[in-house]
Amino acid sequence: MFCRNCGREVHEQAVMCVSCGVPPKNGSKYCQVCAAETNYSAEICIKCGVRLSTSAPTGGFPLGMQVSQKSKPTATLLGIFLGPLGALKFYMGSWGWGIVYLVLCLTFFLAFIPIIASIVEYIRIILMSDDEFAIKAEAFKNKGPFGFFW
Repeated sequence: MFCRNCGREVHEQAVMCVSCGVPPKNGSKYCQVCAAETNYSAEICIKCGVRLSTSAPTGGFPLGMQVSQKSKPTATLLGIFLGPLGALKFYMGSWGWGIVYLVLCLTFFLAFIPIIASIVEYIRIILMSDDEFAIKAEAFKNKGPFGFFW
């Protein structure tokens, strides 16, 4: 058997790969049977035809990190159209900041604060790659109602 993360040979019952320190079935770079390089989204190895190990919920992310259910296109659209109202904050799970944005936007003389902040957040999200967005959204889950998505 080969490590899906680094491609080195590992014992069939190994819990961790001694070369890279990752569980051998986590990862997506290599086939666990023939050690051929694989596409991170492939389900079958094109070299040997075996079904690739799916014990890691996703491929391509470090240490078997799961892909977030948050979508970059949805976040982008919310940032464009409803950003100052806090919709992006509510969508990402930071409901505390969402309430702050909503209250500030509804007060006429302080509305510029969430407008400027949402423009900065929107530009930041557009400049992120899809993989970077997914990794940051997954890490953002545990930050609580006043977490920052940077």
